[in-house]
Amino acid sequence: MVDIDVLASLGRAELVTATQLLVVLCVLAVVLRPLAGFVLRPYASNLRVLPGPQIKHFFWGSDISKASINGKFEDYMLELLKEYGPVCSATLVARRPAIFVGDHRAMNKLLLQTPYKRDPLISKIFERHVGTGLLTTEGAQHRRQRKVAHPAFTMPAVYEMSPILKEQADNLIRRLRRKVVDDESSTAKEYGTQINIGNDVYSAALDIIGAAGFDYRFNSLSGSATSLEHAFHEIVRLIATGTLYCVLRAIFDKPVERVGRLLRLEEQRRLDTSKKVIVDISTELVKRAKASGANGKDLLSLMVRANTSDELKDHQRLGDDELAGLVPIFLMAG
Repeated sequence: MVDIDVLASLGRAELVTATQLLVVLCVLAVVLRPLAGFVLRPYASNLRVLPGPQIKHFFWGSDISKASINGKFEDYMLELLKEYGPVCSATLVARRPAIFVGDHRAMNKLLLQTPYKRDPLISKIFERHVGTGLLTTEGAQHRRQRKVAHPAFTMPAVYEMSPILKEQADNLIRRLRRKVVDDESSTAKEYGTQINIGNDVYSAALDIIGAAGFDYRFNSLSGSATSLEHAFHEIVRLIATGTLYCVLRAIFDKPVERVGRLLRLEEQRRLDTSKKVIVDISTELVKRAKASGANGKDLLSLMVRANTSDELKDHQRLGDDELAGLVPIFLMAG
């Protein structure tokens, strides 16, 4: 309790000074509390008992600036597992403690057990670039999507895709043979044709995903790429561009995106344009799958039929926008 007599004995100047001091202390508390949490975050985690690199930078943590900016985080992760063992920890960007698991049994438990949640930052990045689907949703929404998607991944459904796999494999073999035949360089005559088949395998995989996933012809292997392929490649490239805007957007999410749109930044405009192309084409693919009825054999058609099954209750069904959101998820997962 405040003593009234004490307040009465104070002059007006003293009261003003005391009030100002109280305001300053409140402001400092509001500002310093998150700052203290930012500084102490790595040390307050139980992960510090695991082997791993020390903190080398106040913001980049275990000095992963190059890996984060250049999109080589996977290489950095593999180096950590090789140096510190199958289970280790490190401090990521913004001093976020993280655990790295390279043990198959442990990963199986982590991925199948409901209590384990994905990293919110990674989920936000995936959601920003590929939408809300099986890779980014959690809890009840994830279970709804998984229930609808399950019939598309049964053994009979996979067997139905065998002709598509064979067709695209034959296309890949013909393309590689044609490269060998057409190679008339002096190096080929002396040492044989050398081919980096990485791009061709990627194109073949994209053609398989398009045909088997949602009856869409990318024609990537033949070199005549579609607008959907261009848009997908664009959003993948924009995940890690190496710019300051990319880092700030990854950490602070939507507020930075709003500023980027307001300032009409090129990087944000490219991302928004590519996402719109993907959403528009995905919506058309869902409409076509619904119109095909029982004739469609692709994954999207199977999921559309499962979504209208009498076995599902109304609250378990997915909306057209959720079904359309599975298309970029297929592309990213493939």
